[in-house]
Amino acid sequence: MSSSVTSGMVDHYVGLMRDGNRVDPYFGDAMAWMVVRGRHHRLTIADVAERLGADPGKITPCLPVNMEPDPGHVALGQREENVIVWARNGWFPPETLARVSLDAQAWGFYWLVNNANCLFYAADGDIVTELNTLHPTPAECWGRDPRALDDHLGALWSLHKHRQDYADDDEEDDEEDPGVPARHGIPFHSYSHDPDWETGLATVEALTGVRLDIDWLTSEQASAYAPGSLG
Repeated sequence: MSSSVTSGMVDHYVGLMRDGNRVDPYFGDAMAWMVVRGRHHRLTIADVAERLGADPGKITPCLPVNMEPDPGHVALGQREENVIVWARNGWFPPETLARVSLDAQAWGFYWLVNNANCLFYAADGDIVTELNTLHPTPAECWGRDPRALDDHLGALWSLHKHRQDYADDDEEDDEEDPGVPARHGIPFHSYSHDPDWETGLATVEALTGVRLDIDWLTSEQASAYAPGSLG
């Protein structure tokens, strides 16, 4: 179900951020999104809520965009064999990814107000790959197999190269990063800002085939409170 990131995908998430910020001016300050898929059987919202540490019996309806920003509040949705986990704030600790990905796979991306961020892939109770999307170079990738996502990082590499091209004074940024292709075909120069978070979200879509959209975020979804599931 994986594919390459396209300009249309990046455009979609630029629009998502614009529309979300119209609903709440703090919408784009931080976000966490994960897609979970069982290896051998279909996981449900209740299954994933329990893996996060929430009580499945206390799942309640919510509008994701209006959720509490405190880490631990998550919105959940079912997309065929995939379960979406979304939070307005927070990051997924290794122990959370280990639980969620038991006999399953989990792909996701989060960023915080201080620009800390991580694109990750976990499987079978282990973190396979995680990386800083602002510096998606081999030296900034970790996990059991740090290069496992290389075939899907072309857009992030291209955006990184675009940022290097426009770095005026930072000598380190002017150096080529080994193993990072120069171009991906997306005209990043045409955007009014570097779509860093939008390209990270588009990469998750490319990896999973699951799209996050403003209609989902502004309509009633399941929610759970799992304190400790997000940092």
